[in-house]
Amino acid sequence: MKKIQALTAVAAFFLASCGNTPAPAPTPTPTPTTTTKPADLDAYSVPATTPAALPAAKTIKVEGQLSEAADAGYPMGYISLIPTDKSPQVNINFNQEIDPVFKLEDLTKMLNKTVVVEYEDAAAYELLDVVVDKKAIFEYKGAILADAVKFTGTLSAPAETTGDMPDDVTLKTADGQVITFQYFITPSLAAANGKTVDVVALVANKQSLKKISLAK
Repeated sequence: MKKIQALTAVAAFFLASCGNTPAPAPTPTPTPTTTTKPADLDAYSVPATTPAALPAAKTIKVEGQLSEAADAGYPMGYISLIPTDKSPQVNINFNQEIDPVFKLEDLTKMLNKTVVVEYEDAAAYELLDVVVDKKAIFEYKGAILADAVKFTGTLSAPAETTGDMPDDVTLKTADGQVITFQYFITPSLAAANGKTVDVVALVANKQSLKKISLAK
């Protein structure tokens, strides 16, 4: 008996000296995560948020060389101005129906001359897509959606646009906020009138011409 105990003790000593300790558990291989690339973004994947108050519109006066005056699809037109103070070029829209004083033929006579311009710079929500029952009407995709916002509410787009100018499309949120978008209403958009939808939009700054005259 003593001989067996001695052999057992020797075996235990031998195993310990050889470092025969249990092997550590293998580290689990991490599961690869799928990241949506900006180019693959769609309207449905834009996270919902609450509308924020936009900055107040401001009137800006600038002097510079009128480098371009062109049609942008009647009744819209635009001018490009290279400021005298070397600040970045300014592109300003105008509506020949709402502001008949701005006639393209008169503006082209000022090309390459120094003018003084007053324009309004206003932030507005620009509609990109509308999601109804988890399906995007326009199936808008692209990296631009990385900067988009999405609001939920009741859509008002009662009839297809028939004129040259976009109509007002509104979204009333659950807390009573009303957001207005300028958009050409399509049949598919009109079909969503009165429904609870998600509107995907961008905050864009728009410049509209108020006054223009030759510099003195």
